[in-house]
Amino acid sequence: MKTKDLQLKRALRSVLFVLLLGIAGMTKLQAQNITFADNHEKDLCVSNWDINHDGELSYGEATVVTNLGAVFKNASSITSFVELQYFIGLTSIGRLAFYNCYGLTSIEIPNSVTSISEYAFGYCHSLTSIEIPISVTFIGSGAIFACN
Repeated sequence: MKTKDLQLKRALRSVLFVLLLGIAGMTKLQAQNITFADNHEKDLCVSNWDINHDGELSYGEATVVTNLGAVFKNASSITSFVELQYFIGLTSIGRLAFYNCYGLTSIEIPNSVTSISEYAFGYCHSLTSIEIPISVTFIGSGAIFACN
């Protein structure tokens, strides 16, 4: 009986150790800062979601964003937003979220998003690449209205 108890304890310790390593690795990753391709986009993200006020947006800070609101509406100088994929707490792209971002050429929507609301990308004239994950089950009318 003692041998089985000892084996069980060792097995549990091994599992616990692996879990702790995974959590530590995830925490380290979440603390790393996102490298943005577009400086204006970075400025908007940092000014709205930089929780620790270090002038950067970490992966961890991006994961807690649940609503973009109107932060990007009329932000015509944004050209790409592939970094949106790190906003894994986001479940929807709201109405008019990127409306009139006519300089936006590409965007990558995270897998956590299930809906894209009306006119979310309306008048994004330069939009040529939009990665919509299979998790999206609703796309509102005019979501990509007046996009080329």
